Amino acid sequence: MDGSGTVHVWDLAPARLREKAALPTRAQCTTAVGQGLVIGMGDDVVVLDRNR
Repeated sequence: MDGSGTVHVWDLAPARLREKAALPTRAQCTTAVGQGLVIGMGDDVVVLDRNR
């Protein structure tokens, strides 16, 4: 996450940016669950699921 409200998803082994997701507000916490990403923003929870 950065100050602009964008989540950056990295592949750590090759240190490569995989994708970016713009959020409507600043995320307060995140966690990875399987292929998904759970993001807490105030009273809202967003779940991003990656389709391959």
